[in-house]
Amino acid sequence: MWCIVFVLYKLLMSMTNNSYLSMGVLLAYGTTSMFINMILFIRMYAQLAFVSIALAYLIKIYWDKKLDIKFYMFFSVILLSGMLTQYYFLFFAFAICFLFAVRLFFVKRIKEIIISLVTVCVDAGIYLVLWRHVFKHVFGDYRGEQAMEAAISLSSIKNIVLMALSMDYYLFWGLYLIISVALIVVYIKKLKAGKVAFTYEYALVYSAVFYLIMVGKVAPYQSFRYISPVAFIFVYAGVVVISNLFTKRWDLKKSISIVVAACLIANFAGFAAFKFYAEMDYYSKARVQLFEDLEGKELVIYIHEDWVAPVYFEPIQHAKSYVFLDAEHQDLVDEYNKPGYIWAIYAEHADNLPEAVKGKCIYSGNENYYVIE
Repeated sequence: MWCIVFVLYKLLMSMTNNSYLSMGVLLAYGTTSMFINMILFIRMYAQLAFVSIALAYLIKIYWDKKLDIKFYMFFSVILLSGMLTQYYFLFFAFAICFLFAVRLFFVKRIKEIIISLVTVCVDAGIYLVLWRHVFKHVFGDYRGEQAMEAAISLSSIKNIVLMALSMDYYLFWGLYLIISVALIVVYIKKLKAGKVAFTYEYALVYSAVFYLIMVGKVAPYQSFRYISPVAFIFVYAGVVVISNLFTKRWDLKKSISIVVAACLIANFAGFAAFKFYAEMDYYSKARVQLFEDLEGKELVIYIHEDWVAPVYFEPIQHAKSYVFLDAEHQDLVDEYNKPGYIWAIYAEHADNLPEAVKGKCIYSGNENYYVIE
């Protein structure tokens, strides 16, 4: 988390050259439900946000500066780290690197483009050596096949809208929808007036929009966690543009204060409405009670895919013993289908629970738990 905050502040300062505005954006972003859930959700998304911010900062540093050996070294490390973190990183990396290449082309820095492409190819080779399973994941795995189908399907376009709307709740609790409309109106007016230049700031926002569209189209769920790595860009655009609009009436510092205060109030209201419960924290009174119910009990976890197993990391620590079963071990169902045993299954696959298992549901959430009586 501190790495994200530090690098993001450096990036914001390089764009705004205003510490008050940079701290305001950081405060508005750091108190959003999206940021807090991203940090609490112990998966790859916080790391993905860090490498995305790091890449954005690196390109900002060299936007108007000749690329040197230090750039290529950091560029290589960040690209490789991002690819090993999550496939979706490639959407953001492609967009911002492509726009950076366009910038280099227009200023006739062709040699730097070529060296950068060589760096990318070397990174790709190293990546394939380190993670040779990529082709199986993308082309042979059910998630990869699902993403491919969504990518070419027109019906999945609606998912982009749903993904964008999910962002509205997790950024300023509904206030961002209003901010988005204002951003679009301001952009159209500037476009008509010929005031939209090919600057780094526009390239950054374009990259975030491209990422949102691509991830919204291919992601298996319309969940905010998939767009959380680039959420800082939307917060930055919103705070900066709205603050500048208010300068027609107040000075910049006062405008920033008003906008950031509104964002903080919206964030607080969002958390208060849900009793200060973060969705990805997985903490609740019902879950605590579940852990107490598991004490001294035999836990049977019925899974459909191996990746589900880590979900039960916390519950199995409370059970007396545990065993994992799947569809290939139906012959063992009767052995564990006895009073005193507790069965667990991932909620969205609850229909796959063996018919012979009849138990009372004691917990329903991301996983369902049934006690055999």
